[in-house]
Amino acid sequence: MVFAILGAALYLLVAFFIRKGKNWARILGTVFAALSIFGLFGVPSIGTLGTVLGIAAIVLLYLPAAAPYFRKQQPLANPYSGGFGNPYGR
Repeated sequence: MVFAILGAALYLLVAFFIRKGKNWARILGTVFAALSIFGLFGVPSIGTLGTVLGIAAIVLLYLPAAAPYFRKQQPLANPYSGGFGNPYGR
């Protein structure tokens, strides 16, 4: 029971960072989905449905329409760099 709660918490944490657009979380979710495939070889149960839905969600995260959401964000621009010269007169 403890491992189930820890696993669910880990999945929720990964989902939280996927929602924030973090590419590393998308990759980690893919690894979790790949490992959960081994659970499909047992007796069909409610866990099987969860595994299939998780794999479907990972597939959706890699569709071309989702790519802009996970693009690397540009760092904030430095207001003192560029063609305006040094603001301190040096």
